[in-house]
Amino acid sequence: GHELRRVGIDIDFAPVLDVLTNPANTVIGDRSFSSDPYQVALFGRALIRGLREGGVIPCGKHFPGHGGTLMDSHEDLPLDDRGHEELARIDCYPFQQAIGEGVEMLMTAHVRYPALDPELPATISSKIITGLLRQQMHYDGVVVTDDLEMGAVVRHATVAQTVINALNAGADLMLVCHKIELTLAARDACLRALEDGTLSEQRVEEAVQRITALRHVHQSRQEL
Repeated sequence: GHELRRVGIDIDFAPVLDVLTNPANTVIGDRSFSSDPYQVALFGRALIRGLREGGVIPCGKHFPGHGGTLMDSHEDLPLDDRGHEELARIDCYPFQQAIGEGVEMLMTAHVRYPALDPELPATISSKIITGLLRQQMHYDGVVVTDDLEMGAVVRHATVAQTVINALNAGADLMLVCHKIELTLAARDACLRALEDGTLSEQRVEEAVQRITALRHVHQSRQEL
């Protein structure tokens, strides 16, 4: 945390809170702390504290868990067809512990979980972001998407449409990491959606308030 802060970095998209339940999973692989959810939670909480104490905002990922998949979400949309009980007991556990640690940000997974939402991947699922994460797990921090230029997204929808869907599902920040023209298209799509009512001002204001609150907390820590 101190090293990152010295070079001017404010946010680290870490820790990885995915439990590596599928040994053939190459996209997570050795980024995971363990195949044991309790070890992942233990190390994840420690890293959250360390980053925060170093002056950097931590961001746990990839909710509700990317460790049980086979396909790489950079290439296409993975499927995790395990049951609700297993996902809750194993994959969600480190995220619940991170919430208990007060983690400031959580990142969504571009993964489909039919047991949680039979139709939509987590990044654009209100059942997963609002229903599970916000209401059941009582998380009120900032939710950020993984990069929307990944194959899991662009093979199935435009980045601009996914931004609207993610906002409506309850996400607060959207990552568009490579092409500035896609970032601008996403911004313009948001403005049009606000004008035609596809996206509500209340939802945008809610996201802005969370981001602003986090910025103020971070700034106050730097002044201590």
